[in-house]
Amino acid sequence: MRYATLPEMFFSRADHFGGADCLQYREGDRYHPISWEQLARRVAAVAAGLVAHGVRPGDRVGLLSENRPEWALADLAILSAGAITVPLYPNATAPQVRHILAHSEACLCLCSTEEQLEKVVAAKEGCPELRRVVCFDRPPGEQPEYVRPLAWLEDPLHHQHVADPERCAAASGRGPDDPASIIYTSGTTGEPKGVVLTHRNFLANVEAGLAAIPVYDTDICLSFLPLSHVLERTVGFFAMLYGGATIAYARSVYTVGEDLPVARPTLLVSVPRLYEKIYARIWEAVQQSNPVRRAIFAGGMRVAHRILDLRLAHTPIPRHLEVEYRIVQRLVTERLRERMGGRLRLAISGGAPLNPTIGRFFNAAGIPVLEGYGLTEASPVITVNRLESNRIGTVGPPLPGIEVKIAEDGEILTRSPCVMQGYYKNPEATAEAIDADGWLHTGDIGRFDEAGCLVITDRKKDLIVTSGGKNVAPQEIETRLALDRFIDQAVVYGDGHNYLTALIVPDLEQLRSYARIKSLSVEDDAALCQHPRVLDLLRRRIDLQLADLARYQQIKRFVVRCEPLTVEGGDLTPTLKVRRARVYERYRDLFESMYEE
Repeated sequence: MRYATLPEMFFSRADHFGGADCLQYREGDRYHPISWEQLARRVAAVAAGLVAHGVRPGDRVGLLSENRPEWALADLAILSAGAITVPLYPNATAPQVRHILAHSEACLCLCSTEEQLEKVVAAKEGCPELRRVVCFDRPPGEQPEYVRPLAWLEDPLHHQHVADPERCAAASGRGPDDPASIIYTSGTTGEPKGVVLTHRNFLANVEAGLAAIPVYDTDICLSFLPLSHVLERTVGFFAMLYGGATIAYARSVYTVGEDLPVARPTLLVSVPRLYEKIYARIWEAVQQSNPVRRAIFAGGMRVAHRILDLRLAHTPIPRHLEVEYRIVQRLVTERLRERMGGRLRLAISGGAPLNPTIGRFFNAAGIPVLEGYGLTEASPVITVNRLESNRIGTVGPPLPGIEVKIAEDGEILTRSPCVMQGYYKNPEATAEAIDADGWLHTGDIGRFDEAGCLVITDRKKDLIVTSGGKNVAPQEIETRLALDRFIDQAVVYGDGHNYLTALIVPDLEQLRSYARIKSLSVEDDAALCQHPRVLDLLRRRIDLQLADLARYQQIKRFVVRCEPLTVEGGDLTPTLKVRRARVYERYRDLFESMYEE
């Protein structure tokens, strides 16, 4: 590795790039820059403040915040003080905050807003090790004595406690195999486990990732996935710092569509849901346009897909097709690119399966979406497609230096310097996850295609086994259903039964539009979701989306739920994956009612 620790990497890059933009944040109608040297000075100051106030090498420090420049500042300062960052999701509840801070024995917690501060203050009683709470925004009104503003840590007087504040990590004696972070997995089942990742884990993953997909100092990456999630932390933060790119923060995950044309990024890191929503909105607009526009769009995309197929096959493109494609770009695809800022050279998709139809659409439109695969325990990226060989429908080949093999039962195993040190205070779970030969058992089922690219089938624990002995991967069916413009979410059920059922959450905007067109008279959304015409519509849409699947993969019955599954309600993980066990238990009576005669 080029660097021993993450702070060494950051300060080296800051020395190199100096006054260039490192971070950007939006205020009003434009983005404002923070230079590398400005950030480095503040990181050194906050690190010195942490050391002055008793944070010692190896201590755990909580970080509860939305994506903003202070997140980067705090993380780098914690690491520079030789401590271990314990990130928390900004939508975590007070009990979840208490559990993580108590389990990690955090001595200090940095948080962003009054809302986040309230959670930490409420959690403190159950966290005996927690001595201080530092808030980025100045705390309003009277606060407990242990609550301080960020400026309190940045006091220049603290520098006397550290001889060379810009090299706190070196002074603390931290090395590549020391823990850098404990990341509590969002988990689709059970209590979250604390994944211990070292400086080597992160840096090895960053270097392997950049060898596969280079990042340049001319790049701008829009950051909106929670930095508490390892995908954004490694790829959207550490890899961008390593490559010298600029990180622009979206104001929130809900403003990405508005921030894209202002930030004008060249890189995007996202879960599939963003691409699904953009795709659905485009098709909605096309369906509502006049016949001429619909014909132009359909014809243009046919040409774009032919060009894509030739490029993916590394086949020369005929002259007449090149001419047609230039016309298509002007009439069709340039509008999409402009909606996404106009400068995107590539987008990464991870965290959940990307529907191949959506992957093909964006790639045909001139926005390469590269799907990858990983998990928190692997820091996280294991495989990813490449710009020069993007096999849509797969998650690409392994990164350089990362071993991947398929076990006899189909489970994906990986071994590399990126594999976690273990689960914090949980040796039993660690021994279960990592075998004696160092192979991490991912819990995912997959296979390699003829080109050496990994294809994910499903979660090992998620497989549904019908009473007829058929193995069904529910995610494949759910992803297909969610592609329909009338369906927002779907959960498939049927373990031990002789047919599959589903819980369907419709797209209410689409249903309301349908009701207006069909002149349906309903009192409210709940009545709309149960209207016979709507149920018939959804039946037809479900059958259409699953038409080419086997009989045992079809949905025989379904129920419609008006309210969406949410992270806050505990039904989804922060990366919007279904907490299957939780949903099955919560709605068991509803699911089982579909098997009553």
